[in-house]
Amino acid sequence: MKVRFGFLWFMVSFCANIQSMQAQDFSAVTALTQRVAPWTKGKIVFHSLATSTNDRFELFTQDTKLHVWATSASAAAMGFNYYLNHFCNQSISHGAQNLKPLVILPKVKEKIVIETPFKYRYALNYCTYNYSMSFYQWKDWERELDWMALHGVNLILATNGTEIVWQKTLEQFGFTDKEIKEFIPGPAYTAWWLMGNLEGWGGPVTDGMIKRQSELQKKMLSRMKELGIEPILQGFYGMVPSTLQAKFPSAKIVEQGKWAGGFQRPAMLSPQDSLFAKMAKIYYQNLKKTYGDCNFFGGDPFHEGGSSKGLDVSLSAKNIQNQMQANFINSTWVLQGWGGNPRKELLKDLQKDKVLVIDLFGENQNNWEISNAYNGTPWVWCSVNNFGEKPGLYGKLQRIIEEPHRALQSPQGKYMKGIGIIPEGILNNPLLYDLSLNSAWGKTTDTDSLLLDYAKYRYGKENNAIFDGLLSLKKSVYSSHSEYQEGCTESLFTARPAKNIQSVSSWGTRKLFYDNRILEEGLKSFLKASDIFKNSETFQYDLTDISRQVVANRGQMAYDSLMKAFEQKDTVTYKRYKKEFLDLMQLQEKLMATNKNSLVGTWIKQAKDFGRTANEKQLAEKNARMQITFWGPDNNPKTNLHEYAHKEWSGLIKDLYEPRWKLFFEELDNELAGRPIKAIDFFAMELKWAKQQNVYVTTPKGNYLEVINEIVAFLNI
Repeated sequence: MKVRFGFLWFMVSFCANIQSMQAQDFSAVTALTQRVAPWTKGKIVFHSLATSTNDRFELFTQDTKLHVWATSASAAAMGFNYYLNHFCNQSISHGAQNLKPLVILPKVKEKIVIETPFKYRYALNYCTYNYSMSFYQWKDWERELDWMALHGVNLILATNGTEIVWQKTLEQFGFTDKEIKEFIPGPAYTAWWLMGNLEGWGGPVTDGMIKRQSELQKKMLSRMKELGIEPILQGFYGMVPSTLQAKFPSAKIVEQGKWAGGFQRPAMLSPQDSLFAKMAKIYYQNLKKTYGDCNFFGGDPFHEGGSSKGLDVSLSAKNIQNQMQANFINSTWVLQGWGGNPRKELLKDLQKDKVLVIDLFGENQNNWEISNAYNGTPWVWCSVNNFGEKPGLYGKLQRIIEEPHRALQSPQGKYMKGIGIIPEGILNNPLLYDLSLNSAWGKTTDTDSLLLDYAKYRYGKENNAIFDGLLSLKKSVYSSHSEYQEGCTESLFTARPAKNIQSVSSWGTRKLFYDNRILEEGLKSFLKASDIFKNSETFQYDLTDISRQVVANRGQMAYDSLMKAFEQKDTVTYKRYKKEFLDLMQLQEKLMATNKNSLVGTWIKQAKDFGRTANEKQLAEKNARMQITFWGPDNNPKTNLHEYAHKEWSGLIKDLYEPRWKLFFEELDNELAGRPIKAIDFFAMELKWAKQQNVYVTTPKGNYLEVINEIVAFLNI
């Protein structure tokens, strides 16, 4: 009996394994490898592993070919990226690549077996869709999804194309085309519309733009499915046009007041009102008809100060979830853990096994611990790092690597479902996102060891000077200091000039939480390797960015010195530091001009290419220009959103930032000389620049190393 039972158990297990293997299709991963590294064609074989508790991949070489065994398409792509990094010393990232053809694949002599304890590897913030991706087209998204897959991401916020769902829904509720277009925002502002912060700003969009975003979303969803990535679509949580009350006077609709900058928020239709179920049904029918089935839905009631006046929050949340479940059975409601949300009462009566809280701010706070895993709700540890796609080097690297593993071992770990990155802008600080996602696989949380590996696959080979430079970054811009900080230390070059600037943007800071001399030592270390790596795209990207940060930091020091001299009426010292400040700004402009990633013309061209007609191109360009300057609205000079998404880009420095500072210094000169002074309308300058349509270059100029050496000599580093 024992023998027969054992044989039966073996056959059941064998059949289950075969069934699992048959269920896996890795053809999309094979196609990915050929897009990224065409020289691997015919040299990699993917196999399916039986599904286990944890996602896993195995690597070994047999008969000159690399064999990758994996439990999922996501694990298979991650396995290939591991091989690319650790055996080929190559990598892809945002902004720069380290890739080159290899005739013979390096051998994996001993089988590599790596797994992750994290079910979900999550990516993207609502804001990323605008600060980084407002004008992405398919070629951009194909590259982005490849990057996500290669870094093991298997759950992504996917909000593109929500416009057409709302268009169809509102048509069925009697809204005219004009009324619908007054609700849907422009292409650079959809994030804050979907989060219930504003409506219509940056529009009106055209039917062509709405249709193309929907077609793009369909392509994205198809590719995500092939690569084992689950999308999170936008759910219906009660956000409605602020004009809905006029059409349905008897419905219970709660006004949400104003958001930042003075924007009128969309209204909130009470989930307890009978109209809510009707609208939810129509919304989900249109969504399903357009995009098919989905397992995850986002949507946050009362985000960033929204009003719940007169609503039973627990019952409202329950009704929101019930409608979600009625239309998409067993779907999961994904909520943002941010700014006091989701409230305890909102979670109280929900089916917890059908909720997932994205704990946003793990690099600064431990809300998951304070709230006891959001009162026993499944959750994902994430870090924001970047706000507004600001260009500064910043991130609490060691904490980002270590904290998720500590959380997993904590009492709240039993509710922890994953790890993720949720930056408002993803097109900078590539080191952070690479190490954050890669550290989800395997057991090591030793930052120095991870940095050593990173140096090899980032630049192609091991180099002591490079590694020393990375350690300097770890001790400075990437130090895990204990202070609360929302993103990078901001560059004063980008600020509206004033006598006592504390921050460039309303929620930012100009305070340095590290010794700038350590960063400058890092710059010198990188420069020692310039003869070896000067033609490396990744080396140029990183050395330019480090130099930009050094110049920005020295600009802060020059500003402090000139303002101190101004207050003391020390004219000689004031003039010396004023000149230094302006000289540094001009050097920054010159440095940024050497790199394609830091040209304002690149951003504007992307926006114009997003449009098809002259009207669409003009609208998209205006969106692009507004977002990186005064943001909005254009009738509020005191908007607290100005400079929130500032950029140290060539063209923008020369044509907006430098003229602002020169005008400011002229008035300081007049004040010191006892001449009459006048107020400067900086908002008018920003508005004028945003409405212009002058052409900016999209091709870099100058030699980056020559400019950096000029900077080093100027600063006497």
